[in-house]
Amino acid sequence: MIIDENEKKKEEKNERLLIDLCECYLTLEDEFSSEFLSICIPCLLSAASDKEDSKEAKKEVEIALLALSRIGACHFIHEQYLNEIKEIIQYHQVHRNLTYLAYQSAWRLLIYRILKDDSLEGMIVDATHFVREERKELEELAKSVDWKRKKVGDGEKEAKELLFIERWLNAIYDHLCFCTSWSEEFVELIGRIVGKIQESWYQNSI
Repeated sequence: MIIDENEKKKEEKNERLLIDLCECYLTLEDEFSSEFLSICIPCLLSAASDKEDSKEAKKEVEIALLALSRIGACHFIHEQYLNEIKEIIQYHQVHRNLTYLAYQSAWRLLIYRILKDDSLEGMIVDATHFVREERKELEELAKSVDWKRKKVGDGEKEAKELLFIERWLNAIYDHLCFCTSWSEEFVELIGRIVGKIQESWYQNSI
């Protein structure tokens, strides 16, 4: 269906259907063929580049980026598309137009690429300021979580925030595994995370 829809002439093509099909494919499959990725990546990046500020548009962007973040490190993504991901991240840093999940998904997609191309470290560390953004997001999320509680409550909001924190920590783990560049900012970030873990442990032990 993806191939059939993609091969239609522009005036006959149903772009919304193609986006939905690509999102389903990346979300439900575990192994991706290069043929399908060559269709799905530009299609979903186009959807993810929507700068409209409505709630519906933000949700569509979130779903597109979440689907794209399923593409593992073993798959090649053309430099043109990596630049588009960088632009999505940089636009958000100025305008704050993405949801938490969308922003994390964009980072995950970009960081996974380092395994194939370590020259991307410059884009991640310098051009998009991964460490600075990681610290900012974690500090903001940490303020909304009651670390003194013995158990996570039933509150949906707090449960989501804990999930976001976990995803950011996973991104840090990937960065540590794949990157060789260390800076004072990165050392400070790790120090703050360790400090927060120690604080949480202390508060829950008394």
